[in-house]
Amino acid sequence: MKKSADNKNLLTAGDVARYLGVHINTVRRWEQRGILQSYRVDPKGYRWFRREEIEGFIKKVGKSEIKTEKSFNIREILNKKLW
Repeated sequence: MKKSADNKNLLTAGDVARYLGVHINTVRRWEQRGILQSYRVDPKGYRWFRREEIEGFIKKVGKSEIKTEKSFNIREILNKKLW
């Protein structure tokens, strides 16, 4: 599997970072903290994200709220919007 997904429903960490307007390390950090879910389906261990899950994340948080992790507590915003 090449690094950019052949399947339009799968995004790399870089794709997600560009889509959300954040640094790729922010995407990795959110994945490690369980805020975003990734799937590692190839032997190289690349993180793959489902497009519909990222779009759901945007709907819960709001695209305008996603700038940098330093500007807000993402878990706090998610908790307010989910509960």
